[in-house]
Amino acid sequence: MYYDVQKSKRNIRRRKPRKRTRKLLFLFKCIFVISALLFISSSFLSSKNSNVSQASNVLKDKTSSTLPEIKDVNLKVNNVSGKNNEGVENNEKSNNVTSDDINSNKKEVHDVPVLKNNGNYDYSKKVSLNNSVDDSYFEKTLFIGNSRTEGLFLYSSPKGATFYTHEGLLVSNALTKKIIRSKGKKTKISISNALSANKNRFENIYVMFGTNELGWIYTSTFIDRYKQLINELKKYNPKANIYIQSILPVTSKKSNSNKIYTNQNIIKFNCEILKMCKDINAYYLDTFESVANSKGVLPDEASVDGVHLIKKYTDLWLDYIKTHTVM
Repeated sequence: MYYDVQKSKRNIRRRKPRKRTRKLLFLFKCIFVISALLFISSSFLSSKNSNVSQASNVLKDKTSSTLPEIKDVNLKVNNVSGKNNEGVENNEKSNNVTSDDINSNKKEVHDVPVLKNNGNYDYSKKVSLNNSVDDSYFEKTLFIGNSRTEGLFLYSSPKGATFYTHEGLLVSNALTKKIIRSKGKKTKISISNALSANKNRFENIYVMFGTNELGWIYTSTFIDRYKQLINELKKYNPKANIYIQSILPVTSKKSNSNKIYTNQNIIKFNCEILKMCKDINAYYLDTFESVANSKGVLPDEASVDGVHLIKKYTDLWLDYIKTHTVM
């Protein structure tokens, strides 16, 4: 019995080294397999990154050949001021417009007869091309409107001009909504209150509404409210020239994406605005054509969201205003 026990112990001692050897071999195999997998993965990722880098370089080369540099500038919003805070200029080219289309909007005026109102002006027609005015013209000029007019203030405001603007402003609440912050005061006042405090201050008043009202069921309601607004402006500035600007177009993408903010609907509203101008003896300024391309739509490059203009196009808008006045 003793012999058998000793023999068993010897057998156990002999087997132990074999088990350790097998464990070591297994461990080396695992390390080898993991190393091989890591090597293969790193090689695959490296080749993939190389392909992506090459593709991005090709895309960058193609893009840089057609797109100029885009400048980003911080914006500051102020509702009533004559200062100009330069905005973001986006010069991306569009398939819907060429440089010729853009340049055609900038009309040079040479020896154009001065357009005057001698008491027999035809208010049923749009204001025609005239000699360009200088910045002194805007020292007694007021602009009233929604976020689109606010964009004109931010990017292209002429020195000395006054702006009563607010995002989402409507003809129905333009007189009563408190949007104007008076100098040295924390509280805001309405346009009506501001006009009352500045009677006979303005010689020219430019108004633009309609974009936010395109969803109204009845255009007659829009026109009625518009007339009330103009009458209020005339009450505080009876000798001022009132310019009603047509609604600016939107891009094709924006127009085709819904049933409200369409260029067809905009043209419909502009026709009603022109009729209104005849009724109330106000000048109809066809600012629609100042930024529309040859297809009669806002070029894709003119706006980030299809509605609000970048600086290049607010400059076109302002150039149109300068060259379409009635003295």
